Amino acid sequence: MRSVLSVRMISAALSVALLFSSAGTLNVRAMSVISTFTTKSDYDAARDTNMSVAASRINGYVLEPGQEFSFSTTILPRRTVNGYVYAETVLKNGRIAGGWGDGICQVSTTLYDALLIAGIPPLERHPHSSPVSYVPEGFDAAISTPGRKDFRFVNTLSHPIVIGASVDKGAVTVNIAKP
Repeated sequence: MRSVLSVRMISAALSVALLFSSAGTLNVRAMSVISTFTTKSDYDAARDTNMSVAASRINGYVLEPGQEFSFSTTILPRRTVNGYVYAETVLKNGRIAGGWGDGICQVSTTLYDALLIAGIPPLERHPHSSPVSYVPEGFDAAISTPGRKDFRFVNTLSHPIVIGASVDKGAVTVNIAKP
């Protein structure tokens, strides 16, 4: 599996945030983008479905100062009723893994790295049991069954933040913005 890691800081002077609707349409709102992060992996339709469902659940999410965010709670349980499908992925070591909602860790990882750039540390973050292809070791954020592994953080900034998230053929982009 070939992947590319890309990190971009956007100047605080930029006054628009790119937020994507669940239909993939772009909404532009006046705000200052604090950070953006993109991860890329090989395209797989089932993984993209799961990543798109998870991204749609965090896209546009507003956190006030001091407010806590739980990734697992926000994206809902990985079940067909919530839009998730069975998907497989090839791990960095060549092993194949899969399950319902597979691919959502790429979204939690992308959010984690965007938050690190914004200066917001995690409250809870777990590495994958095997290296992933879309970020270097130590920059991933694995989640699993609610109550076991979650990715959680608190908005430690003095102003609200808005999460923008999108998925496009194996690429996940997350923006952190100030409204």
